[in-house]
Amino acid sequence: MELLERRLRVNLAAYAMDRTNTQTDFDNVDTTPGSPTQGAHTEETRNSPGTSKIRGFEADITAAITDNLRAGLSYAYTDVKIPAAPFPFTGNAVVPQGSPFPVNVVYTPPNAASAYVDYQVPFGKMTLKSHLDANYADAQYAFQAEFADVSPTAVLTKQVAVKTDSSFIVNGNITLADINMGNGDATASISLWSRNLLNESHIYRISAANRGTIGDYANFNPPRTYGVELRVKY
Repeated sequence: MELLERRLRVNLAAYAMDRTNTQTDFDNVDTTPGSPTQGAHTEETRNSPGTSKIRGFEADITAAITDNLRAGLSYAYTDVKIPAAPFPFTGNAVVPQGSPFPVNVVYTPPNAASAYVDYQVPFGKMTLKSHLDANYADAQYAFQAEFADVSPTAVLTKQVAVKTDSSFIVNGNITLADINMGNGDATASISLWSRNLLNESHIYRISAANRGTIGDYANFNPPRTYGVELRVKY
């Protein structure tokens, strides 16, 4: 939809998808003391024989607030349910839906949102531009399935997959553009930029499969970075 003399644009979408034979990666680390395979890290892939159901909603709004100021907002909701899958580490027994051993969907936050603001104004014969954006995502899984202390004769008793942190990242830049280089049509721009402006810290990948040996491990997002960029167009 385009409204208010095309100054406001709204896009909405809802979707549904059913998928059969979804591939699932099962990740296992044997942490049983004295086991002949202690410390072994094994990954096996199996197909879920049922139907995976994926449902979602997305919204995107863009507004020209003035001739110099634009802003946007987007939101996405995702719901995924994967049926039982054969568990490779106990003779391919099926992991029942709703059991303590669910199959997780990786890097798919239930809720994600972003927003931005762009502003530009003449600055003498040049153009001054600024940009700011913010991005949020719910906590999510980094692995489909992780199990510890599992042997071929074991009972499924320990599902150890854990979620990452939720995240909120802000980025921004200020640019002086259309700088005349005094050589025909050549122009330049110089920008001061920063990623992760608020220096927010979160875990974006985490595993508990080694909890019984070296312990849980995780990866953190990059810290705040900043710099200056010069571009020349000729």
